[in-house]
Amino acid sequence: VSAIMKAGVSHSARLPIGNRDLKSGPAVHLQQDPEAKARLKELWTAAYEEGDLKNLPAYLDETALLLKEAQELNFKRWKILDQKVHMNFQALGTYDAEVGFVRKCIEDRLVLFDRLVKEL
Repeated sequence: VSAIMKAGVSHSARLPIGNRDLKSGPAVHLQQDPEAKARLKELWTAAYEEGDLKNLPAYLDETALLLKEAQELNFKRWKILDQKVHMNFQALGTYDAEVGFVRKCIEDRLVLFDRLVKEL
């Protein structure tokens, strides 16, 4: 099976945001291929500036609100909000805190990618 076809989270996706840039790893060829740079900028602009990607944090908030009642029942039955479970590296204690953490990660990642793509 080709490496491109393998499912799963890449090693770099598991690293903290500060350890990633577009000048190392598989993105190195972007520095050497003007067509690839131009295409990435075009795709990013279409998805982020002109598309719905910028609205991802708002979508997360809407989805969290839709799940509000279900999560209350879930965490009433499974009292795990204050426990590290499986691969969680932290337990924030409340559903809202967990959603807020994910929201901030998404916002930070979008800002980072926007900056890195514009610096290409």
